[in-house]
Amino acid sequence: MTAIMPDRLAIFIDGANLHATTRALHVDLDFSKLRERFAAQGRLVRALYYTAVVEGEEFSPVKPLIDWLDYNGFSVVTKPARRFIDADGRSRIKGNMDMEMAVDLLDLAPRLDHVVLFTGDGDFRRVVEAVQAKGVRVTVVSTLKSQPPQIADELRRQADVFIDLADLLPDVARRAAGSVALPPRESGALGCSLPVVQPGSSASRFRAWRRLAMRRSNGVFTPSERRGAMWVVVGCVIVASLGAAADRFISPSLGWYAQTGVGQTLDGVIEAQPLG
Repeated sequence: MTAIMPDRLAIFIDGANLHATTRALHVDLDFSKLRERFAAQGRLVRALYYTAVVEGEEFSPVKPLIDWLDYNGFSVVTKPARRFIDADGRSRIKGNMDMEMAVDLLDLAPRLDHVVLFTGDGDFRRVVEAVQAKGVRVTVVSTLKSQPPQIADELRRQADVFIDLADLLPDVARRAAGSVALPPRESGALGCSLPVVQPGSSASRFRAWRRLAMRRSNGVFTPSERRGAMWVVVGCVIVASLGAAADRFISPSLGWYAQTGVGQTLDGVIEAQPLG
């Protein structure tokens, strides 16, 4: 009797695009659950995460996520983001990982049966078509259930299967029940419980954020990043001083930062404003 071999499967994640999608759906993902969800469908060959990073910054909000993924079954592909001056004279940051993803997709295709592609970028339509020509099934994960939809119509039509990320959330969303539990520490990976900002006074919010900042500064961050954590304490003092007036404009940002913990990839750090 001939044994049926499981599909050789690889996951490709466009970090900036996935972050934009989760932000549009107002959710955070548990990447450990996400990996397990698709690994159960075959023999997982690779799980790749692509993101641009800003070099030389004192505090990078995407670095803790990169470190955690590196230690927990993902291969992280990065490149430096490029700074440029726009037509209005403002400094901008640009980082695009499309070329790196396309090259790796085509390179790995002969050794795969199934590709799961987390992106809604229509620029990948032609790459998906080329991979399908090599006999590989392509599943695209993005969403139509946001305003505006995050998936390009031409990419959705090209895919063999389209999965709406909103339908996966019961399996892969991060739960927030009093605290956000990150995956356990493994060989230096991040692991801690983050206080969730609950409705209440500015004073109680200040105490929660002070505990968060001090926990973060206790050996998890580098010295320069510890200074960034201390700025959180300073911000909390300001919030507590301003009282209810501050809640109206700063609470959403604090709630986002607390619930993301290590955070999603912040649009390739292109639009990262974690406290504003």
